[in-house]
Amino acid sequence: MEPQFIRVHGYHQPVAVLARECLALGDVRHGPLILYDADATIFVSGGWQCEIDGFGNIRLQKQADGDARHET
Repeated sequence: MEPQFIRVHGYHQPVAVLARECLALGDVRHGPLILYDADATIFVSGGWQCEIDGFGNIRLQKQADGDARHET
């Protein structure tokens, strides 16, 4: 899916939009991004990352200041 523009902290910025089913165990994605499935939508802000753990859970973690990346 093409990146979408959303308003974050007063500014429009591009965010990746991903279906949860497209992520495999162990995948790590860096915000800003939107994950969606039939039951929920999750916004991962810039400076945060999400990881799919060994049980298929989405784990969110704040990135260290020197590790902030943007994916689109």
